Formats: sequence, structure tokens, C-alpha cells
Amino acid sequence: MNDLIETTSRLDDQGKVREIVGYIQSHPPSVYEVVPIIQHLLQEGRFRVSYIIAMMLENAMIHSPAASISLCAGGMLYNNPVEEAAGLAALRAQIDILTPQQHDSIYTSTLASVLPRLLETALQGTQRDEITLRVLEMLKAGSPRFRTIFDFTAAAPRLDMDGIRRVGRERSRLLAYPCPPPGAARPARRAVVAVRGLIFPDRSWSRPLDIGPRLTASLNAYGWQAAFLATRWGDPNSDYRAIIDACQRQNAEVLILDDHVVANQAFLPARAAMIVNLRQAMPSLKIVSLHLDTWLIDPEVMKQTCAMVDAIWALSPSFSLWEDPTLANKVFHLQVPHAGEYGPPERPLAPRLLFAGGVKGYNWHRAFWLATSTRLGLPIEWRLSSHSADGLSALDSYAVYMRELGEATCCFNLSMRPNQVCIITGRSFEAILSGSLLVQEASPDMDFFFTPGEHYLSFSTLPELRSIIDFITERREEAEEIRRRGYAFAREHYSDDKLVGYLDRHLFGTA
Repeated sequence: MNDLIETTSRLDDQGKVREIVGYIQSHPPSVYEVVPIIQHLLQEGRFRVSYIIAMMLENAMIHSPAASISLCAGGMLYNNPVEEAAGLAALRAQIDILTPQQHDSIYTSTLASVLPRLLETALQGTQRDEITLRVLEMLKAGSPRFRTIFDFTAAAPRLDMDGIRRVGRERSRLLAYPCPPPGAARPARRAVVAVRGLIFPDRSWSRPLDIGPRLTASLNAYGWQAAFLATRWGDPNSDYRAIIDACQRQNAEVLILDDHVVANQAFLPARAAMIVNLRQAMPSLKIVSLHLDTWLIDPEVMKQTCAMVDAIWALSPSFSLWEDPTLANKVFHLQVPHAGEYGPPERPLAPRLLFAGGVKGYNWHRAFWLATSTRLGLPIEWRLSSHSADGLSALDSYAVYMRELGEATCCFNLSMRPNQVCIITGRSFEAILSGSLLVQEASPDMDFFFTPGEHYLSFSTLPELRSIIDFITERREEAEEIRRRGYAFAREHYSDDKLVGYLDRHLFGTA
């Protein structure tokens, strides 16, 4: 098996197609090896080799979902529409007789690695939308859940706002964090905010990340004395030494630690050593682990690393790990403060939605919504971000972005990640606080912060999205009420002052 993979991969790099065919014919894999071989080749992006093997299996009347995926992908990439259609039809038929658990297994083992690679080709070419929609048909064939999400034939039902609000209230689990009592003194707490300086720390062209500067500015506006340390995360030992030095210089009472790096096992020893050193040198220091992408991290790693800190700042209330009694009292779910006030809604609501974000490998499902909205002529403006530096400071760039959201009056937000978890994102708060009406792909985490139909509009499928667009267009005054109600609720509960007050009370009680 390994010899076949290594040899055919080498020949593939050399473009020797005939030699690949000859080698496979002279070294045929066993029926037990062929599916793992194809899955491995697909995961490595070796579409040509997996396509050749799949065609051989087709000729031998041997079928499997992995082979059908290879046949479909190869037909798409190498301009063989007959094979693409055959692979698509075979995949759908094979999937339809499997269990939901088997659907999930095929998605995880194969589709989730294959489709983003195919989309990379689509997004770079001149036929972007056409190829993207063909990739979407592969996804729908291999994962029935997406047949419902992207159902082009279903009519858009009339939106039942009373029903939406009733269901929203039934599902609502709004969090209520206490602030320090009104009129209570605000100690000028000393803090260090250690957050990566760039969105992509290993890319010199990357735009500065605004989270650290936003946090620092908001803490200082509240009355704290906060210092920002922009970490680089190239050498963990260097960054952790810099954090220790910053905490000692500041004589810090609080360290807010950008902890996304625990996804990399290589960082864990240096992180543990830093925490031990800080505990010894500054025993009263409160260490806050900042996690805004909990979906990305293995729960066991999360549990192990969070056990070492005093508090966990996250934005994932539905994450089952928080039910663990060792973490339940540590975690608090808050959006990062916004370093200023935006809004209120001033411009009349326009029946056109703005999407202001990126389409990347970690949110590749967004490409399907982009291509679908273009095909159907939906009134959505796609303002795609590249996260490249724009020459502005992090806070100035963020202020421009927030003003753009507010000027749009209606914002479209997508939440699905590669593991099919629908998360809450920063834009879920930013759109509402900018003064826009939020139209949000449904996420269970939203139930902890806002109520659909009261504060924003939620959809899970294409027909539901079309219903919302019709509602905004035809029932403008009702949509305007939701927009203004959402803004007022967000200002009351998620202003910078309230967010920092929640943090202060969580860490220090009533003092």
C-alpha cells in the first residue's frame, strides 16, 4: 500500500500518466487496500492518481463512495463530464442506503478534505461560480444534510413572525452576567493583554488583529490600566518570556492570554512553564484564557489547558465541555469589547444584505452561499476580505469596518465551520451594534445572547433565506422594528462598559 502511494505520487509529480497506469496495473491493490489508498490520495490532493484508480475500479465493477468521489472530482478537474456525472450519480445512490452515522463518517474522512481543495481551484478560475456549484452537487450527493440546506426547488414560504418569535422565546437561554453594583468604585486594575498582533502571525502581509487593541482600549476606558503585548507565536518560549516580563513590569493583577495556540501540541510545555513561573512570582495574578475558536481545539486539550487558568473567556455556550464541573464556574461567554460606540440606526433600512468577511479554508461552506446567491440573483453584496494589511492601525481599520456595517443597514452572516458546527462569530454582535439588521445562519449559541424575530432574523436553509429577503422587501416597517429592537438590546447588555463590568465582577466579585 505504501509503495503504491509513494511511487504513484512521485510519478504524478513528474506528470507521467502512462507510467502511473502501468504501475497500478502491475501492482494492483487488494480489495481491502483500495478504499484506504483512495482516501489517502484524496486527502493529499492526489486527484489524478485517485481518478485513475477509480476508473479502473469502475471498469472492474467495484464500487465505493470514495471511488465515486474520485471519479466525480477527476471528471471535473480533467474535463470529463461523463465521468463526473457517473461519479455523482453513483455517490448519491451509495449514500442513500447508508445510515446518518455513515454519512458523517464519509463527510469527515473524505469530503471535508476533498471539497476545499476543489474549491481552491474554483475560486482562482474564471468559472468560479459554475465550478463551485458543481462542487456543491458533490457535497449534496455525499452529505444529505446539504440537500435540504441548498434546495433550489423548494418555494420560499411566507415568513410567520409570530411563530418565529414563539419558537425563539421557547429556545431562548439568555445569559445574565452581573455587573458591579451601580455607583460602586472602579479600581484601576492593572492588566496585560497578550494577543497575537497579526491575524495570520506567520504572514508578513497580514492585517493587524484588532482584538488586542480593542480589549486594551476598552479596559482603559473603563478605568483599568491595561498594556497591550502583541505576540508573534513563532517561538513559543520567546513569546512566553515576553508575557512574563510584561506582567512583572505592569505588576499585573490580570493577564488576558490569547490561548488559541493550545491547538498546537508543541506550545503546551512552554505555556505550562510560563504559568508555573507566573504563579510563583505573582501568586495573586488572575490568568484569563481567551478562546474565541473553541470548535478548533480538541476538547481534552481544552480541558487540560483550561484547568491551569483562573477564568476562561469564550463565545461558545453550547459547547458540551463547559458542563464539566471543573470548568463550569470558570467560563464566561462574552464578545470582545468594540473600543467605542457605533450606531444607532439612522439610515432607512435597505432591502439589500451586505456580507463583509472572508471565504477561507476554515469557512469554505461560504463559497456555496456566494455562488448560489449569484445564480439566483439574491440581493446580497459580497464584500470579500483578504485580511491583507490596509495601512491603517488595527483600531482605525476596525472603525472603518464597523461604519461599513452600519451604512449597509442590513448584514448577512454565515456561521458554519468545516466540522459542520455553526458557531457564533464576532460579526453576530458587530452587525447589530453597528445599527444594522442581522440576518444570521442559525447557531445554537445565538440563543444565549439574542432572540430570533425579536433582535435578528435567523435562517438554516436557502428557502428560509429567500423568505427573509422577501420579508425585508415587502414588510419593511416590521423589519425595521426588529433592527431597532436588536440594537437597543445589544446596547443595554453588550456595550463595552457592560462587558468589562461583567469581566471585573467575574474575576473579583463585588469588590
